[in-house]
Amino acid sequence: MIQTLSTAMSAFRTGESYEVVDATGAAWIKAGLAVETDLPPEWISDLYARLDVGAGKPCLLLPHLGEFGHRICTGIRICHWHKCDRTTSVVAIREGEQVLYPSYRHFITNWTDPTDDSRRAGTMRSPASMWPDITSRFPDHVAIEQGGLTPTQELIAICPDQRIPFRPKRRGLTAEVLIGVRRRQFHDTKNFPHWQRIADALRAEGITFATIGDRSSSFDLDGQEWHSRDFDTDAAIEGMQSCRLFLSTDTGSAHLAATVGCRQLVIREEFFGRNFVPRMKQVNPN
Repeated sequence: MIQTLSTAMSAFRTGESYEVVDATGAAWIKAGLAVETDLPPEWISDLYARLDVGAGKPCLLLPHLGEFGHRICTGIRICHWHKCDRTTSVVAIREGEQVLYPSYRHFITNWTDPTDDSRRAGTMRSPASMWPDITSRFPDHVAIEQGGLTPTQELIAICPDQRIPFRPKRRGLTAEVLIGVRRRQFHDTKNFPHWQRIADALRAEGITFATIGDRSSSFDLDGQEWHSRDFDTDAAIEGMQSCRLFLSTDTGSAHLAATVGCRQLVIREEFFGRNFVPRMKQVNPN
């Protein structure tokens, strides 16, 4: 910025770099308030710098506490593009989610998640200091946080033009349309109430569909071919790699679909804080 500016979005200080939408940047440049630069804002540089911590060494990728969708947005991308020694590094995950980390061979699953669903929003709570029981098992490994991100950093897509090469187990699970059903007390405005009506309309047209969601926060639909909660994360990814359309609200399974790269339709509720849909478009033009 050439000149300090305060707007409804934020305060923008002289001498610092910011990422803004093209129209806003063009208007500020025309008004003499800013100049275009290739220098990334500090929060983007800080996020990418995390990929270099422990480069070439055995690393311990600590658990990601928070919502599944936030882990898909940034946690797994931090792990995938991290510059650690892949032959010796270890990722702390929940059992059944190995498919999310295809570039790793070593995992630990025997740890306890202290976060209940009502406190699971975002990722702003997984510092290394929370995990002495895990870090003590790997004293020769550099501890790397998957979470601990700011709200701004959560919207940054690391290497957005590259896909993570998921290799799910193959069970022959297929369906033309996948429906990402969500039913949670946490932010219940995102719980779209008409999935069964949509499922009935698909069935009437002879279109097969399956249901995607976690066992604790989704439900079955009459006429479904299968439900991913009866299997694991591999099942969801296998279906996403072959379906014609993924349909959901802005929720965790939608972020997974965007990362996989399948065509999707996201039903956006009237208002819910930050809008992650532009970020999904960035990593998935479909």
